[in-house]
Amino acid sequence: MSKSKKSTDPALIASQIEFPPNTTDDPKFLIDAIFLSHELHLITGPDGERGKRNTFTYQLLADWSQGLNVFNGFVSHPVPFSYVCYGRTPEATTLALQKLNITVDFHPVYLSSADAKDLTNIVKLAREAVPDVRLIVLDSISALCPGSRDNTTVTNMLIVLKDICRKNGITIIGVGSYPKAKAGEQYPNVRDRISGGGAFSQFTETMISVEAMAHKRNPNYMVVASIGSSEEEQEFPFHWDDDLHKLMPGFIKLGPTWRNIMDEWLSEFKPSEVISTEDITKAADERVDVKRASVFMWITEKRDEGRIMSQERGKYIIRRKA
Repeated sequence: MSKSKKSTDPALIASQIEFPPNTTDDPKFLIDAIFLSHELHLITGPDGERGKRNTFTYQLLADWSQGLNVFNGFVSHPVPFSYVCYGRTPEATTLALQKLNITVDFHPVYLSSADAKDLTNIVKLAREAVPDVRLIVLDSISALCPGSRDNTTVTNMLIVLKDICRKNGITIIGVGSYPKAKAGEQYPNVRDRISGGGAFSQFTETMISVEAMAHKRNPNYMVVASIGSSEEEQEFPFHWDDDLHKLMPGFIKLGPTWRNIMDEWLSEFKPSEVISTEDITKAADERVDVKRASVFMWITEKRDEGRIMSQERGKYIIRRKA
């Protein structure tokens, strides 16, 4: 009779390991009304500049760990935490923190692909870095579940993570990304935007979305928290401050951009009039504070739009507005 194949299902592996109960008196919330203790939460958003998902996460943890109010007024209840890296290295995370002028020790640890086959290793590694760890930030939870389009696969993973939270008296905040999508195809509900959205919606207590408003040049960002099974959404406006290199609470009013100013200057000319590169750069020097390379990029944009047409080297004919 052949032996049954040994299971590598993370849920079965996790069920075989018991951690000693932790009797620490934890706060009910890590952040009042946002992150309930001993639950699984998620921070998500587009990758890269448009989302600033990781930037927001780093800043949130830094402020929260120092007991500062977050989300423009919500009370923090800090506990010992560790940042578990899966898909990125602790060195890369530390470098990102340095660029943001964050000096708080995140106690980052690396979760290898071999470690990830048994999800209880998340707790083991975090406890090696912080013996009394109470919060684990798991980045990236999306990479941890490569079959994220399969709702059953995501469900099994999330159930294991929730079991780990309950058995160990810890809170897990996963950091994940949106799937690639074309403009205008985004789901209106925050809980449906991440790959495997159905499972995440069911098993994640609070889900936070971080996303730029309108386009890359807009400095405003909206942070939306979908809280608990009620899916009540709270919106928190932020803006990116270049000088502080930080997301700050509140939107800022947008004035005309340098492109708007140059477009207005161009509109003063009549069709068939001729302008030169020298005319354009002189107008830019008088009106806006922008690098010369950006001005030449604007010229290319106007030419591609059909607003101007090259006549000869360094000269352009004004065309009618579209």
